Amino acid sequence: MDARVNAATVLARIASKTESSHSSSTGAMPGVLEALAKLLQEEFYPKAIKASLKALLTICIPRRNMIRVAEFGVVPLLIELPPDAKRSNVELALEVLELLCTTAKGRAVVANHALAMAALVHHLHIVSNLATELSVAILWSICKASPACLVVVVLQVSLTFLLNVLTFLS
Repeated sequence: MDARVNAATVLARIASKTESSHSSSTGAMPGVLEALAKLLQEEFYPKAIKASLKALLTICIPRRNMIRVAEFGVVPLLIELPPDAKRSNVELALEVLELLCTTAKGRAVVANHALAMAALVHHLHIVSNLATELSVAILWSICKASPACLVVVVLQVSLTFLLNVLTFLS
């Protein structure tokens, strides 16, 4: 496991230090996204998740890679991080999602995920100020592109607020 974590760390450093042409080819290398996706699924090893998220963040900087990552299927793994995930890992996942939402493909994949709105609204209150800012940015980019999504977000936020008030009163 440590070898895979170290490989992801090295991959992130290579992608961040190289020119944009080499950086975009890093995300196209066979097996890279598969390996990072497997690391994201190591819920009992937060260090593996963090290494994978950092690598994804640097790989996603070129626009071509954002589309590759969105099409590959990493979005559900980012949205469905375990509820007890470390705060820094949730923030990194939200940073990757925010980058992905700068493309039409990324916005569509996030918007079409059944748990995306609920997870993003959850992060508005619970995780941190940075997570709140990132969640708002993601929700804004999705709703700006699809106004029908705004209704879902408003309902989700309203229900969450109502549940919090009821919990506080009981």
